[in-house]
This record gives sequence, C-alpha cells and structure tokens, in this order.
Amino acid sequence: MKLALWFALRDYSLTPPGPDHVKLYLTLVVVDRRSCSAAESAVRALQFVCWLNHWPALSSSPACRLPVDAAQRAFSAPTRKSAPIQPWMLVAIVRGVADGPEWQRMLAWAMLACYMCVGRFSDLCRLRWGDGWFEDHAWGLRFFLNKRKTDQCYDAPWIDIAANDPCAADFDGFSAVTELRKARQAYGAAGGPVLRSLRGTGRRGGRSLAAPFFPEGHELAGAPRYLSRAAFQTHMQDFLVRFCGLSPSDAALYTTHGIRAGAATSMVIHQVPAHIIKGRAGVTSDDWIGEYDRADLQRRLGCSLALGL
Repeated sequence: MKLALWFALRDYSLTPPGPDHVKLYLTLVVVDRRSCSAAESAVRALQFVCWLNHWPALSSSPACRLPVDAAQRAFSAPTRKSAPIQPWMLVAIVRGVADGPEWQRMLAWAMLACYMCVGRFSDLCRLRWGDGWFEDHAWGLRFFLNKRKTDQCYDAPWIDIAANDPCAADFDGFSAVTELRKARQAYGAAGGPVLRSLRGTGRRGGRSLAAPFFPEGHELAGAPRYLSRAAFQTHMQDFLVRFCGLSPSDAALYTTHGIRAGAATSMVIHQVPAHIIKGRAGVTSDDWIGEYDRADLQRRLGCSLALGL
C-alpha cells in the first residue's frame, strides 16, 4: 500500500510497476528506514502482488537487488542473542526474595517455573495452579500447557518436573519442586496464573499482586490476568542486579528469552538426548538445539583443543 501511494503521488504506472521506479522507491525505503530488512520486506510484498496479477517477477532484477544488497551491507550486524539465565542465578533470586514482599516471591517462582518447563514467555503465561492445569505427585509436579507456539496439531502436553534428592542436589539442597510447591500453597488457592499481574508502581504505596482473574463486567471476565512481558523482563533484570551481582549493563543482556536459552544450554551440557530436549521445549526442528545452546568459552575452546595442535 505504501508503494502504491508513492507511485500514485508521482503518476507512475502500477500495472505493472516499472523497474526504474521500483528502484527509486526501494532506495527511499533504505535511506528512510536505515534497516537491513525494510527494503527486502517491501520486495516480498511487491513480489506477491506481481504473482497475484500474473506480472513479470521483479524480486531478482537488479532494480530490486541493488537497494536490498546495499541495505544489507550498510546495516547488517551480528545477530544479538539473549544471554542464558544460569541455574545459580535462579537460586540466588529465589533465595534473595524469600523474605521480601509477595509480589517479588511470585516473580521469582514464575522465573523458576518457566526455566523448568523450558518455556517461552507465552508458555509461562499459560501455566496455572488450578485443577486440570497443575498436578502434585510423589515423584514431582506436572504443568499443563493447553497450547504452545509451535504446536500446530494442538497436541497440548503435560510438562513433568522431577523432585530431586535434597541430599544430592546442587546449591546446598535447593529443590525447584519444593519451591514451586511453596508457590502453589501461597498463590494457588484460586487456581490463577503462575505469572500474576501487579498493582501499583512502587512509588506510592508499593506494589501488590492483582486479582488472578478479570472481574465480572469486564470484557475479559474470568480470563487470567498476566503480567506484561516488558514488566516481567524489567523486574528480572533488576533481580539480576540485586541478587546476582550483575551490573545494569550486563543485566540488560538478559531478556525473557534467556530463560529458555539457559534451560536448553543446561540440558545440552548434561547430555540430555536431543529428542528429549525437543519434546520438553515443544519444537520439532533439528536446528533448534544448535540455535538455543549458548556454548561457553570452555566448550568453544574444546573445538580447537580436539584438533591436537
């Protein structure tokens, strides 16, 4: 639509568009947006319109490729991946908020649940404490995910979390199952979401947990009230500074995606079979583990040490 309007304002023919005019438009997009993908997105949209109208393809023509290639050379940068949340960080955060206000404990336990489920933020928002959503067994816990992003067949899974042996556990007997049982006892009476919305700004009167569900009369009455991704990430980064000793600049490298990346990395380090990892993460791609595994320096150096020189 933007291209059509740009053409119309200049009395250029759009049936079909001329290559020289397309090149001018894409050059404008590159200069205006200063992005390596804006021109390429415009070319894909134009290609679809050409296909619908049986016009000659333009996507591989010099008129399209020159601005796209120029944008990639000028604005491309290495992919910035979120730093992985490590187990010791979660332990420090959960223990650090143990005597804090309930909203902080809720957030720490939500981070722990997301990590143990190898979940995305959208997965975390679907975790609930109610019957049919959560089960407590002698061997551990189960969370039900009614839908995952890559679950095209709606084959909603149960996520099993094993109870470890406190005597053999790392971090002085820390147990994720024990902590999540505390969370369920504290906040699960209403069967609401694991990640609750908050009230207040912390400036006047402090923060507190909002009601787990939208009230009657609201357009979303009965639906769970989740905390936004931006707010959750802000609090997570603040916890990393306060309880893990990170600087604000280092903490900014950790996003909500870092929880999932950290869980995947930990499972790879402990040599969990690939098909088990993919099942827990809810993915089918063989490339997923390589994408999410954040290889540390020791493993990276192992590649060259294995060469024997």
